[in-house]
Amino acid sequence: MNKLILLVKWEYLIQNRINNLSKYLFVFFLFCLFSTSLINDQTDIKKFGVIFSVIFFPIALIGFSQMIFKQDIEDGSLELLLSSCTSTELIISKFFTILISSLTSSILNMPIIYLIFDLDILFLIYLFISLTLLLVLSSALLILITSIQSYFRSNTNLLAILIMPLLIPSIILTGLVLQNPENIKLIFVMIGINMLLLPIIFYLASYLINNIYNI
Repeated sequence: MNKLILLVKWEYLIQNRINNLSKYLFVFFLFCLFSTSLINDQTDIKKFGVIFSVIFFPIALIGFSQMIFKQDIEDGSLELLLSSCTSTELIISKFFTILISSLTSSILNMPIIYLIFDLDILFLIYLFISLTLLLVLSSALLILITSIQSYFRSNTNLLAILIMPLLIPSIILTGLVLQNPENIKLIFVMIGINMLLLPIIFYLASYLINNIYNI
């Protein structure tokens, strides 16, 4: 457990001091908020503005798929990390790094969302819960995508595109919850999807990273 905590701290420092992950996600989310607020009609801004902003946010994570393992492979630190920890620990540490960074940027944007879209507190709570579940799955899928890219090294764009549709059901459920907060039961469906997919995603990503130097 202590080794995992140290790995998370190390990965968090790298991704935020070198790649500025949290800053990038904060600015991107803020850009989505202002863009949707300007595009939508004032009568529909509360209904559709939040939904579009939340849906666009997980897409921003895809831009970092080349940075998660690529730098570790290029400077040789991945081989060193695999000699001192398991591939599962490495996968989980990177997952928590991405999740914490994305949640931090989301929390910082919540007051802005509250003011721009004039939301009530209960709706804001539903928004944060559904967005958190969506970010959990999108962070895990990002780890799987970057593991595939690192393992095969070339011609991986198509494989990455084929994986992203796994995020569509959660995006649809998030939209339904935000359109009608009475659909709060759909949040439990999202939890079930995450519980089903996350172990499979972690297993596949761990297998690829563990055998990355055997091909």
